[in-house]
Amino acid sequence: MGKIQDAIGKVQTDRQGETPSAGRRQKALEIDRDAMAAKAAAMEAAAIAADTVHWNYQGNAIHVEPQSLIDSGLLDPDYLRKHLASEYRQLKKSIIDSLNDGEPKQCRNLIFVSSAQPNEGKSFIGMNLAVSLASEAEYSVVLVDADFDNARISKSFGVNGQGGLAELLADRALDSQQFISTTDFPGLALLPVGIDRQQGGKLIASDDAKVAFSELSSADPRRLFVIDTAGAFSGGAVVGGIGQILLVVKAGSTPRQAVVETAEKLAADRPVSIVLNQVVN
Repeated sequence: MGKIQDAIGKVQTDRQGETPSAGRRQKALEIDRDAMAAKAAAMEAAAIAADTVHWNYQGNAIHVEPQSLIDSGLLDPDYLRKHLASEYRQLKKSIIDSLNDGEPKQCRNLIFVSSAQPNEGKSFIGMNLAVSLASEAEYSVVLVDADFDNARISKSFGVNGQGGLAELLADRALDSQQFISTTDFPGLALLPVGIDRQQGGKLIASDDAKVAFSELSSADPRRLFVIDTAGAFSGGAVVGGIGQILLVVKAGSTPRQAVVETAEKLAADRPVSIVLNQVVN
């Protein structure tokens, strides 16, 4: 890469001594410079790809037809279309910028999705955001079902009742990879809610949970975790002190005071983004 940049610099230096009559040579040099810049960008992209860890999670795989997730109301019917990507573009930019803002990261690759009230659409937002983030080549994504009250994501994927987050929180000696499975969405894996949901609900706000999520975060900074929580309304089910928070608010429905109170409770020392759901244009 350094040699390519030096060559580009030499071309730019040579151009400074040209006269207007050297138009053809100037054009050729411009082409050379553009070609070198393109090659440098390609080499940088290849280096990023080579450095990305591709997790196979011990060969575990979940096969669910996207149409089944659409029918369950978890996945947007237009999830493959460009307009959906544009809707999530600003949200993804905010998340990725927070990963690279130069401040202490505090497990910024953990994205907790919460809400101030029930039925705000947090699981829907979490699912579609995870699919959208997984489309970014330099990142892999794990969708985590931490909603021990409803387990909507695990139910929709047909893995409710399988080992998962609850067991991982209860026994720190367990390997997280045995509970995570790849899905039919490229770059997207799933960590189900687990079997003992009652115990998981008790542990999710504990110090053990903070340690467990911190360990998941530190294994690979390019692996993002989109974590569907039980919602702030259920008594503080967002792990304290780490990660980013997306607070989902249903447009025209959630009282302003509920949003303010929830944001203040969750936002102590980490980024919080408000996401308006079901906005009518």
